[in-house]
Amino acid sequence: MGNPIRTAMDRIYSIAIGGFMAVFVNVLVFPIWSGEQLLKELVDNFNLLAAAL
Repeated sequence: MGNPIRTAMDRIYSIAIGGFMAVFVNVLVFPIWSGEQLLKELVDNFNLLAAAL
C-alpha cells in the first residue's frame, strides 16, 4: 500500500493543474464566452433542447 496522504496530494495537484489549463484555454485561447457569440450559442442550445423534448 502506498502513502494515502501522498496519493491525495497528487490527485489534488492534478485536478488543480487541469482546472488551470481549462480556464487558461477558455479565457485566452478560445474566448467564446464574450458578447454576441455567447448569445447565439445559448439560443442555439435552447433550440436544440426544445427540439429534443
